[in-house]
Parts: sequence; structure tokens; C-alpha cells
Amino acid sequence: MYILNWLAMFVGPFTFQVLYQKICIGILIYISIKSLILFIISIINFTKATAVLNRAEALQKQQHEGILTTNFHPDILHAFIIPNYKEDE
Repeated sequence: MYILNWLAMFVGPFTFQVLYQKICIGILIYISIKSLILFIISIINFTKATAVLNRAEALQKQQHEGILTTNFHPDILHAFIIPNYKEDE
């Protein structure tokens, strides 16, 4: 698309003047809007990622200091028993 736009910039004004201007303005508007939307999306993702990382860092700090109290104990392992429905032989 980029190469075609540059090629049309040199060939377009000599072959079709008014149509060329409309096409180039349309392409420039499309690219500008798309760039703006991607920029806004990247800012939103950056702020969300920063919030998640700050929350994870605070949680890690709390766990390290022993402030966080949960019922989880690393030495206790929980197992789930799946019943066997086969008939006894």
C-alpha cells in the first residue's frame, strides 16, 4: 500500500487529476484514523498493564512481609478422589 501510494503520487497527477486527489485524501484520512485508533488502544493497554503490575507487586510485597493472611499453607496438599463407578468383580 505504501509503495502504491508513492507510485500514485508521481504518476497520478499526470493521468487522472481530480480522481487522484480524492483517492489520496481518502487513503491519508484512513491511515490517520487507523493510526489514531491504534495509538489510543496502546495507551489503554499500557494503563491496564501498569495497574496489573502494580497490583501484583503490592501483593508480592505483602506476601513477602507476611501481612497477607490466607488459609493456604504450602505444606498441606489437597487431593480430590474420583469415585470408581465400575462394578465390583
